[in-house]
Amino acid sequence: MAGTQRSAKGSQRPSSAPAAALLVDRVARARVLEALRTSGGVVFPETDADLLELVKSRLISLVILECRDRTGRSTLPVVEQIRRGYPSVPIVAYASLGGTASSDILAMAHAGIHELIIQNFDDVGAALRTVAASAARQCAAARVLVALRPDLPASTISFVQFCLERAPISPSVNDAARYLGIHRKTLVYRLRRARLPPPRRMIGWCRLFLAAHLLEDPHRSVAHVALALDFASSAALRGMLRRYTGLRPRQIRDRGGLDAVVDAFRRLLSEGAEQADAVALTSDLVHSEGGLEGVPPPARHA
Repeated sequence: MAGTQRSAKGSQRPSSAPAAALLVDRVARARVLEALRTSGGVVFPETDADLLELVKSRLISLVILECRDRTGRSTLPVVEQIRRGYPSVPIVAYASLGGTASSDILAMAHAGIHELIIQNFDDVGAALRTVAASAARQCAAARVLVALRPDLPASTISFVQFCLERAPISPSVNDAARYLGIHRKTLVYRLRRARLPPPRRMIGWCRLFLAAHLLEDPHRSVAHVALALDFASSAALRGMLRRYTGLRPRQIRDRGGLDAVVDAFRRLLSEGAEQADAVALTSDLVHSEGGLEGVPPPARHA
């Protein structure tokens, strides 16, 4: 199994675990290696089984594979197996416009790949790194949505998905409202009715869900996570984590990463629901026929 985890200078510690690329084409291997050299590097498994062993080891950050292996067999079963067993691993298909059947690409899309690299178009340098980053964001967003779905009314799913997918650019509340095609005040009311935090606060929570997902990778420093999510500094990320969850990055890593932040979010929702129930109960009692003990009912006007 060939590969590298060395940087362009040969001495820098990678900021992330390496990608695993199941590629037959030598030119494709060289381009992927060069593009990801400083982003954790690349290992090149020779067979489907080798790739699955790497995925099972949880020592890789990304899978890149062609639609067919060196024997001509479809790699679709590998994609399906990774998606079922390891949904936190982003998958990118590598295809050529002239050499890959459109039916193979469609099958990969239906199986759940997160991105597609087209040979001689976006398989070089910054373009390939952009595709890899997009795949990682989509995969992370999908994972967070699965974790949060029991806590989110259907009317709020599209808003949360928008916030997760655009977290690195720190979208505004107006951006979200425009995307949803509703007025800002409508969005505020929708979240309030769902007993969720206000829009700006939810955007912050979504950034922290993704930060927690990234912190599960032991190779990633807090500074790298802060940079990936457009925080001003690692101190800014640490401060936001403390304000929202009461936890430090190390505590979040030790408590399961995403699970730790989701638990903190659920505690917030539970506390908010209890407060809302208490307010509602008090209001009902005050406006009931007899009122609260020692408190007269409100005057009725003709």
